[in-house]
Amino acid sequence: MIFGTGKQRKCYLVHTISEKLGGNVRRNILGFYALTECDTTSALNGISKKTAWVKYIAQPDTLESIGRDGDALAVSKFLCVLYGCCQDHPPNIDTCRYR
Repeated sequence: MIFGTGKQRKCYLVHTISEKLGGNVRRNILGFYALTECDTTSALNGISKKTAWVKYIAQPDTLESIGRDGDALAVSKFLCVLYGCCQDHPPNIDTCRYR
Protein backbone atom coordinates (compact mmCIF):
# COMPACT_ATOMS: atom_id res chain seq x y z
CA MET A 1 0.00 0.00 0.00
CA ILE A 2 1.48 3.36 -1.00
CA PHE A 3 0.62 6.47 0.98
CA GLY A 4 1.55 10.11 0.26
CA THR A 5 2.62 12.07 -2.80
CA GLY A 6 5.89 13.03 -4.49
CA LYS A 7 8.95 12.61 -2.29
CA GLN A 8 6.72 12.04 0.75
CA ARG A 9 5.54 8.62 -0.45
CA LYS A 10 5.77 5.68 1.91
CA CYS A 11 5.19 2.03 1.17
CA TYR A 12 3.49 -0.09 3.83
CA LEU A 13 3.54 -3.88 3.63
CA VAL A 14 -0.07 -4.84 4.28
CA HIS A 15 0.67 -8.49 5.01
CA THR A 16 3.15 -7.45 7.75
CA ILE A 17 0.55 -5.19 9.36
CA SER A 18 -2.04 -7.95 9.08
CA GLU A 19 0.22 -10.45 10.85
CA LYS A 20 0.74 -8.05 13.77
CA LEU A 21 -3.00 -7.51 14.32
CA GLY A 22 -3.94 -11.04 15.32
CA GLY A 23 -6.67 -13.42 14.18
CA ASN A 24 -9.72 -11.97 15.97
CA VAL A 25 -8.87 -8.41 14.92
CA ARG A 26 -8.39 -9.39 11.26
CA ARG A 27 -11.54 -11.52 11.22
CA ASN A 28 -13.79 -8.78 12.63
CA ILE A 29 -12.22 -5.61 11.24
CA LEU A 30 -14.90 -5.07 8.57
CA GLY A 31 -17.59 -4.97 11.25
CA PHE A 32 -15.52 -2.44 13.17
CA TYR A 33 -15.09 -0.29 10.08
CA ALA A 34 -18.80 -0.41 9.24
CA LEU A 35 -19.79 0.69 12.75
CA THR A 36 -17.21 3.42 13.28
CA GLU A 37 -17.15 6.22 10.79
CA CYS A 38 -16.76 4.52 7.46
CA ASP A 39 -17.68 6.62 4.45
CA THR A 40 -21.42 6.06 4.85
CA THR A 41 -21.76 5.90 8.66
CA SER A 42 -22.10 8.99 10.83
CA ALA A 43 -19.63 9.39 13.69
CA LEU A 44 -20.56 7.98 17.08
CA ASN A 45 -21.44 10.71 19.57
CA GLY A 46 -18.39 11.53 21.68
CA ILE A 47 -16.33 8.55 20.45
CA SER A 48 -13.38 9.21 18.15
CA LYS A 49 -12.07 6.67 15.66
CA LYS A 50 -8.88 6.34 17.73
CA THR A 51 -10.80 5.67 20.97
CA ALA A 52 -12.96 3.10 19.20
CA TRP A 53 -9.84 1.40 17.77
CA VAL A 54 -8.17 1.13 21.20
CA LYS A 55 -11.28 -0.47 22.71
CA TYR A 56 -11.69 -2.75 19.68
CA ILE A 57 -8.10 -3.99 19.94
CA ALA A 58 -8.71 -4.78 23.63
CA GLN A 59 -11.91 -6.77 22.87
CA PRO A 60 -12.07 -7.72 19.16
CA ASP A 61 -14.33 -10.70 19.83
CA THR A 62 -17.23 -8.35 20.67
CA LEU A 63 -17.82 -7.99 16.91
CA GLU A 64 -17.52 -11.72 16.18
CA SER A 65 -20.81 -12.19 14.33
CA ILE A 66 -21.08 -8.85 12.51
CA GLY A 67 -21.56 -9.42 8.79
CA ARG A 68 -21.89 -13.19 9.21
CA ASP A 69 -25.63 -13.55 9.72
CA GLY A 70 -25.23 -12.84 13.44
CA ASP A 71 -27.76 -11.04 15.54
CA ALA A 72 -27.65 -7.39 16.52
CA LEU A 73 -26.60 -8.29 20.07
CA ALA A 74 -22.92 -8.12 19.03
CA VAL A 75 -23.42 -4.53 17.87
CA SER A 76 -25.08 -3.67 21.18
CA LYS A 77 -22.22 -5.26 23.13
CA PHE A 78 -19.55 -3.38 21.19
CA LEU A 79 -21.33 -0.03 21.47
CA CYS A 80 -21.79 -0.55 25.21
CA VAL A 81 -18.05 -1.27 25.48
CA LEU A 82 -17.38 2.00 23.63
CA TYR A 83 -19.66 3.97 25.93
CA GLY A 84 -18.29 2.19 29.01
CA CYS A 85 -21.39 0.58 30.45
CA CYS A 86 -21.37 -3.18 30.03
CA GLN A 87 -23.38 -4.07 33.14
CA ASP A 88 -26.75 -4.45 31.41
CA HIS A 89 -27.73 -7.95 30.24
CA PRO A 90 -28.72 -7.80 27.45
CA PRO A 91 -26.88 -4.57 26.74
CA ASN A 92 -29.04 -1.52 26.15
CA ILE A 93 -27.50 1.04 23.80
CA ASP A 94 -29.94 3.80 24.72
CA THR A 95 -29.10 3.46 28.42
CA CYS A 96 -25.37 3.57 27.67
CA ARG A 97 -25.68 6.66 25.50
CA TYR A 98 -27.82 8.38 28.15
CA ARG A 99 -25.25 7.71 30.90
